[in-house]
Order: sequence, then C-alpha cells, then structure tokens
Amino acid sequence: MMRGGGSSMRWLVVGALLAASAVVAWVLWIPAGQSSVDALDEVPPQGALRRQDAPGRGPALQGARDDRLAAATQDDVPPADDQTLEPAVPRATLRGRIVDHDDRPLADISVHIDGVPERTTVVSDAQGRYAVEGLSPNYKAWVWAAQDDLVPGGRTFGERVQLAPGRTFDVTLRLEQAAVSKGRVVRWDGTPVAGASVWMTDGSSSNVPGRYLRQLTCTTDDDGRFRLAGVPLLSATSSLQVHAKAEGLPEASIPLVPLVLEFDEEPRDPDDPLEIVLAQPCFVDVAVLARETGEGVPDAWIGRGPYGRDRLGTTGPDGHCRVGPVPPGEHVWTVGAREWAAEYQKDILHVEASPDAVATASLTLYRTYTISGRIEYEDGKPANDRVLGLVTKGPAYWTATDVRETFTARNLPAGTYVLAVSTHGMNGSSTVDATDGSVLGSATVEAGDTDVVIVLRGSRPKDLVVNVVDAEGVPLREGEVRIGCDDETWRFQNAMHEQPVRDGTVTITGIVHPVWVEVVPARPSGWGPTRIGPIAPGTERLDVRLQRARVVSGTVLAPNGQPAALVEVWADPNVETVDDERFGLLDHGRVYTGEDGRFELTALGSEPYWLHARPPKPYAPIPSARLMATGQDVTIRLHELVRLALPVRAADGAPLPGARVRLWKPPWFGDGSELFAVTNEEGVALVEKVDPAVAYALEILPPATVSTSRRLWQDGWTSSEDPVQLPGAHVVAGIVR
Repeated sequence: MMRGGGSSMRWLVVGALLAASAVVAWVLWIPAGQSSVDALDEVPPQGALRRQDAPGRGPALQGARDDRLAAATQDDVPPADDQTLEPAVPRATLRGRIVDHDDRPLADISVHIDGVPERTTVVSDAQGRYAVEGLSPNYKAWVWAAQDDLVPGGRTFGERVQLAPGRTFDVTLRLEQAAVSKGRVVRWDGTPVAGASVWMTDGSSSNVPGRYLRQLTCTTDDDGRFRLAGVPLLSATSSLQVHAKAEGLPEASIPLVPLVLEFDEEPRDPDDPLEIVLAQPCFVDVAVLARETGEGVPDAWIGRGPYGRDRLGTTGPDGHCRVGPVPPGEHVWTVGAREWAAEYQKDILHVEASPDAVATASLTLYRTYTISGRIEYEDGKPANDRVLGLVTKGPAYWTATDVRETFTARNLPAGTYVLAVSTHGMNGSSTVDATDGSVLGSATVEAGDTDVVIVLRGSRPKDLVVNVVDAEGVPLREGEVRIGCDDETWRFQNAMHEQPVRDGTVTITGIVHPVWVEVVPARPSGWGPTRIGPIAPGTERLDVRLQRARVVSGTVLAPNGQPAALVEVWADPNVETVDDERFGLLDHGRVYTGEDGRFELTALGSEPYWLHARPPKPYAPIPSARLMATGQDVTIRLHELVRLALPVRAADGAPLPGARVRLWKPPWFGDGSELFAVTNEEGVALVEKVDPAVAYALEILPPATVSTSRRLWQDGWTSSEDPVQLPGAHVVAGIVR
C-alpha cells in the first residue's frame, strides 16, 4: 500500500518567433537558379508561428447526426495571438474514426478539437466517423475523446497534429477501458475520514485536458473509501495527482504514478490501492505590519505556490490572520497587499507549524505610491505620435516601460524620482542620463505626484509620406509598409507594426533615426516587395516604384527519392545575415509542398533570398547551407533520424549496465540539444532521434557503484554503433590529520 500526504510591435513579435525557429530550420541562400542539396528539419514547435483565423465559414461536421452537431467549448489551451491569415490561404480538415480496442466503431462519442481558434466538439456517427473542416493552418491541433469510462490508449491522451493549409489529416483514436483509482482517506492516526472530497489534477497541463480531469471527483464513504472512475491510463502521463480534503483537516495529495528518478524504478501497480493521509491540523497566527508605524496592515493576503496564488487567508483590520488548517512542518508563504510592498524576496514567510501550539509569524511591508502624468513637445502638442521609453529611477528602484503621451508608475516606495523619456523605448532604455542623445526630456518628482508634465526638446518630428506605384505608374491599391532600422535599441520602439497602403499612399510618423522602408504588395498582385534605405530623419516624401514579382519553385524529395509532402518552405530577404538586424526575420511567402513534393513562391522581390524549409518528422535538421545557383528551380533532398544502439564498455572491457549516455548538439545547453539514454543489462544504450549528419559531444557517466571507470567526454563524435570503452578511474590515497 502506498502512503502520502500533504509589447513589442506585432510584426516584431513575429520576427522574434521566426528567428527562434530558424535555430532548428535549415537555410538556403538563393539569388536564383537550380541546384540540389541534402537538407531537412523537424516540425516547428507549437506556437512558432501563430496566425488568427481569416474570415470565412467555421468548422463543419460531416457524417454525424444533426442533433449532435459541434458546440464551441472552452479549454485550457490559450487563444491565438492577434495575427491575420491572408484570405487566400486554404483551410485544413481533420477526419477519422473512433474505435475500441478491437477496432470496432464507437458511435455517439464526443471528439474534442483543441489548440486551434475554431476549437470545437463533434460527435462520431454510427460508423465511428467524424470530420471537421475549416480549421486554421499552422496550428498544432489536439484531438482527443473520453467518454463512458473509455479513454485514449497509448502513451498520449489523444493525438496532436500539425495542420497545414489545404491538407486533410486522418486521425483514428482507439479508446480503451479507463483505469480506476481507488483507496482510502484516513487521519494521521489511521482512522477513516468520511465525506472527504477527492479529485484529480495533472501536474503538467499539456498531458491531460483540465476540463476532463475536472469531471473526476467523488466523496469517501463511511469507511473513508473512494473510487475514481475514468482515470487516464498510466501510460499516458506520469504527473497525475489525487487530492483529498475534509472539513477541519488540511488538504493532502499523492501521485498516481511515482516520479521516476532512477532508471531501475518501476511505476506503481494500478491495482495497488492508494492511502491519502490527512495530517493533524495546525494553525499559524500571521501579523502583517507597516514598516513605518508598526501598525497592522488590513486586507493583506497570505498565499502559497507561485506568487502566492493559492490564498490561505486575509488579515483583518488589525493586520492579523489565523492561517489553517495546515499540515505540520515547514511552510513557505508569500504575503502581499494592495498599495503595499516589500523589498525583493522580503515578502516571503518561513513558518514551522506544529499541532502542539499555534505558531506565530510576522512580516513588514512599506506603503507604495503612484506617479502619473503626460508627455508633450515644446510646442504643447501631445507626444502621441509614437511609442517612447520611460525610465523611472529612485531610491533602490529602477524600471523602464513603453509609454505614449500618458504614463502611470505604480507601487513605488516613498522618495524622490527622476523620470526620463527616451527614443529607445522600453527595450533599449537603461539610464536617465544617457549621453547618446536618446533622452528627449526628464523631470524630478516625489512619489505620489499625479500631475507630472514632461516636456520633450524640439517639436514633433515630421511625417514621412510614402507614395507607391507599380511598374506601369498605377498607384498600389493595397499593401503594407514595414519599418526597419540599423540602430538596435531604437528599432524596437520606432519600427512600428505594418502600416497599410491604401490607393498608393501611407504616412509614417516619428522618424528620428535613419530607417529602411519595405513595401509589400497584397497578394496576389503580380508585384514583388521592395526595400529602400536608409531614409534620413526629416524626409517628408518617398516615391517607390514596384517591379514584377519573382517566382521561385522547386521539389522536395524524401531519402528514397519520392516526393515529400507537407514540407513548409518560405523565403526571407534578410541578405546580410539569417536574422537581419534591421527587421528581424521576415518572410516574403510561405507555402507547403503538395503530394508531388512541389512548391512555388510567387511573390518575391528581385533581391537575393534565404530559402528556409521545415519538413515533418522523422526528417532531421542539418547545419545551415547556402545554395548558389543561376536558375529558378531548386531540389531539396531530406534524410531521416535514426535509432542508435551504442554498446558501452567499462575500463576492463566488460559490458556496463546503468551508464548514463548523453549526446550534446551545439548549442550544447539549448532546447533540444540533448539526447539521453541509459544502458540496459547488456550494456547497450538505445538512443532515439539521432542525426547521422551531426557531430555530437558524447558524454558517458558510469553508475556510482562502478569505481574502476570514470566519465568520458568526446567532442566531434559522429553516430556509430562501435563499442565505446570508458577510461580507467584514478585512485588517490592519503591521510587527513
């Protein structure tokens, strides 16, 4: 029996996300032409490029009864970022079957589609079929079903599918009999607790949907026994927790599956009943006092967990609060109050609770104040034409934030403050006395001042009017203008989100540094994007003439020479580096290969491009490569990840079980840089997803019980199944006096 208890601009954000994904994507430099390279990559991480639904009809169910059509539901997956798909991008479709363990169809099963803007629930028909169309591409959909004590089998709760434009994905869910969690809730002395509430949570919110787990509740009987039906199978998650709580007793929880810390530990037998022990109740009297006067602070909260989100109590008018019941032992709580604060890490209480006496604890807070006001130019006009950086510096306090015309700084301790307005914005502002000319105005104020006026030197910068025509002199009907800058700190502030072009004209405000202007026509227009710069501050007019769009096409081939479908291909014009410091990583077109492996980018400019591709699993990433060519067609060949069986030998040549094997890929300590395995009884480590084209750093750690061998580190190791022998251990002997 097991026992247990107790704001940057929108396009800049996209650029940052794309720049992050470029770490794992392979890249080709393509001014023009035809060539062939070996290249590949994995599916992008969820959220690497998120786009909002375009206008159009919503999801539709095919093959289900009319009275059981889908209804939109809430889920734990956060909504998409506010970005817009081009109307021409086709939608994705999900379809499949719901079957039992013997592949027999299951009718009237609710199928949930999460992780997309159109998240919805549909119902399987008599043949177990379901279908949802009209889904936004470039999202990872989570398809799951659980009903009538049936849950998804396998190691995951449902299936996750990376959606691609215009594609149809078949997902079959096999439901099996759910597990049952049963056991008893007892007091610290072993007596049963009747009427206790029992429920379940998932320590990892990505394993099992919270809205499903919230249905799994029950109450203990007179003997303290409980039975939770519908529990996800143990192979699906290792982070489920069963909780219990009763009146007058502290809450307790126990893991459904023990956390596996060592390679030789085994999960608990699901038939082994749980025993949840509710500890002896303890109470703590907490006093929250004002640092200046020593008087009690009313309405202060005491909480536990991150940022004190789990509230335990609130102080009364005298600043005191009795917290409990809590289990015996040491507790770490956080204290806070509106318009009160403490220095960093000084808002934490360490309390030792005991059933023998009511413990006491106290903490002091200081009162906070607000400073607010407005920003204007010397001519009295409000500074509302752009985002500026506001640096606030005071006694033991410094912060920077983005503002536009008005500002409010809260939670400030008493004292004198210097406020400085900078052209560099929040990301580049670090001092109130910068000597690079970025500070436009400042003021010295006291905490609590709420009518501050900061006057900026000079008048409002002149607007830049951009006139755009095509090669035939006709004004561009629709498009957008992007702004970039060589000044790293300033571009975060003034490189505004895309400005729309309407009937050939767009006005850009607030230019105080040399900028680059990029005009991107709406698609399909037949005209390519154009980048011009640098444009000097004070320029009032810029005329841009577009050229015909350039077309680049190609084929992506699998290792067997067959066409590779669902490979995402895009091009960006950042000609100096993969991540152009002026603009961030922006693309001029993004497509997926079809069944024939073909792709076509139809809206490129005349300048050279980096060509990126992201294939689906099981294809592996390769180092960045440049494709120099003279034609228009590109051939890309992929290769696969492999499963490596690596024999490990001790210093004496014997097989070494229990050794920890790691393959490190530069950057060594970045996300996804480590592959890990433990040798089995035969001394063989089975390492998954090894890229044969990568030179790894091989690290092998012998188990602590083996004293004759020591750690091995080998740089530049390429995948091989030849045995690796560890070096002998050094022996140091001596006497300590």
